[in-house]
Amino acid sequence: MDAVMHGCANREVASQLGIKPRTVEIHRSNAMSKLGARTLPDLVRIWLDVGSSLAQLNAE
Repeated sequence: MDAVMHGCANREVASQLGIKPRTVEIHRSNAMSKLGARTLPDLVRIWLDVGSSLAQLNAE
């Protein structure tokens, strides 16, 4: 998710992880479907919201 957050292309993410770009596309698509994100900025926004919610829970 860090690579996605930094705007890396599927090829770059695949290279970093040692997997095929198509695998990255499938994982990204599945994550977007499960989280209800229609665009990449939606996915990033949801991810940031989840992170801040977890931080608040840990602080309490």
